[in-house]
Amino acid sequence: MSGNSNNNNNECDFTFKVVIVGDQTVGKTSLLLRFIDNVFIAENVTTNGANMKSRVVAVGKKKSVQLNIMDTCGQELFRTVSRSIYHNADAVIVVYDQGNEKSFNNVQFWLREVDHYSNNPRCHKIIVGNKTDSKLVVTTDTGRAYATGLGFQFFDTSAKENSNVDTLFTAVAQGVGQKVHPTEDWNKVRVSRADSREGSSSGLNSSGGAQSANRKKTSGLCALV
Repeated sequence: MSGNSNNNNNECDFTFKVVIVGDQTVGKTSLLLRFIDNVFIAENVTTNGANMKSRVVAVGKKKSVQLNIMDTCGQELFRTVSRSIYHNADAVIVVYDQGNEKSFNNVQFWLREVDHYSNNPRCHKIIVGNKTDSKLVVTTDTGRAYATGLGFQFFDTSAKENSNVDTLFTAVAQGVGQKVHPTEDWNKVRVSRADSREGSSSGLNSSGGAQSANRKKTSGLCALV
C-alpha cells in the first residue's frame, strides 16, 4: 500500500501526485489553470520544464484529497525533466488537441513514456481530447474508442468553455483512490475550492506519490469548503 490515512484534522487525509503530458499547445496548462484558478488564458502558454499546482477535493463530508498536479512541457528540450517526474506518479493524464490529428497520433508515444519511466504499476491513466470548442479533426467517438480499447477512461474537455474540467479531475481522484484506498467511498468525491499552491521544476520534490499528507497545513490548502 503506497498511501496511508492521516488522522490529523489539520492536514489532508490523502495526497495524490498527478502528471499531465501531451504535445505542445494541446492545452495542458490551460486545463490546469482552469481547474486550479478557474481562469482561461487565450494565448498559448509556454511551460518551461514543469510546474506544479495543488487543489483539494473532498471525499464524503469528512475526508479530503490534495491533488498535486504537475504540468509538463511537450518540447523535446524538456523531456528529461518530464521523464523524471513520472516517478511515483499516481495518475497520468495524456492530453491531445481534437483539432490536431498529429497530437492524437502521438498519444501512443506518451503512453509508452509512462510505461517506460513510471515505477508505479497501479498508475491510473486517462486520455483527454481537449479543445472541443475548436473545429474537430479527431472526433470524440474516435478518441473514446481508442481509450476504451486500451482500458482507459476518456474525457473530452474545453478549458476555454470550462467543459468537463472538474469532472475530469474528480475522476482522477476517484480512480487513484479506488486503487490505493479501496475501503473509502470514492463515489462521493466532490470538488472544493481552497488556496492553490504552485512551484517549478527547479524547486519541486517530484518523487512523492500517493501518501498521507505529512506536511503541515499551508494557507488553508487542506480546508474543506
